[in-house]
Amino acid sequence: TQKASAPVNLSGTFTFVVNNIAYLGCGARTGSNNSITVYAYNPSTNSWASKANYIGPSVVGPVGFSIGNFGYAGGGTNGSGTLNNQFYKYDPTTDSWSTIAAFPGKPRVGAFAFVQNGKAYVGGGTAVIGGSYYYALNDFYEYNPATDTWSPAPGLPGLPKTGAGVFSFADNAFVIGGYENETDTYYNAVSEFLSCGQFSTIEEHGKERIVFNIFPNPSIDAINIQLGDDINSSVEYNVVGIDGKLIQNGIRREKLFSLTTKEMANGVYLLTIKTDNGQQTSKRF
Repeated sequence: TQKASAPVNLSGTFTFVVNNIAYLGCGARTGSNNSITVYAYNPSTNSWASKANYIGPSVVGPVGFSIGNFGYAGGGTNGSGTLNNQFYKYDPTTDSWSTIAAFPGKPRVGAFAFVQNGKAYVGGGTAVIGGSYYYALNDFYEYNPATDTWSPAPGLPGLPKTGAGVFSFADNAFVIGGYENETDTYYNAVSEFLSCGQFSTIEEHGKERIVFNIFPNPSIDAINIQLGDDINSSVEYNVVGIDGKLIQNGIRREKLFSLTTKEMANGVYLLTIKTDNGQQTSKRF
């Protein structure tokens, strides 16, 4: 059902919902001028109202989320290759913004966010090198509003993406689609972030998830990977840290193989197994 139109023409805004009121702000306006204006939509009256201006820079492609009675927004680009990593907190009761801890990862545009158990997870999106070369990211960071701190979280499995969609059911969040800047390739993969803090690929290019087991887990010197009976091809494996950095990768043809871990620092890692027909699944160890 069509609702009341927004007060201005806009694109590339942040959005969040607090106490059943939706907020959007920043983004591009008619004529490609970036803005810091913020608007609130009340579904009970089907009406819009102006709110306090965003106190950060005028940007396109910032990301927003809400935790409890507060909204948050940050990131984005000024449209000329300069990216922002500052984040801000919005209090609807006072209609005011305040600065919070800056995002610790690479500044980016087109990131996506979701909230679980009172904490926000922000990642993906696009970074820039030299003002003109853009590349997608798959790292994620957790924001804890109680301590106003960010910390690394498990990265998005599979290929880096920007512009993905996010939705939640119960305690789990889902990331769907997106595209990769360097190749201009669009994806239909769906990844699920579980309440235990682990990403899992549930669908990749229309294929169901593949099955494999990791043991022992946890491990000191090596892990064993047992592939499911339905895998009848060679597989590509990738091991990444929680910061999204690649640690190991290669191709194996055995149903059971081992990877050494004794040179790896203590911590949490993500192993992704991908078949030659595009199926893939990630597990944490």
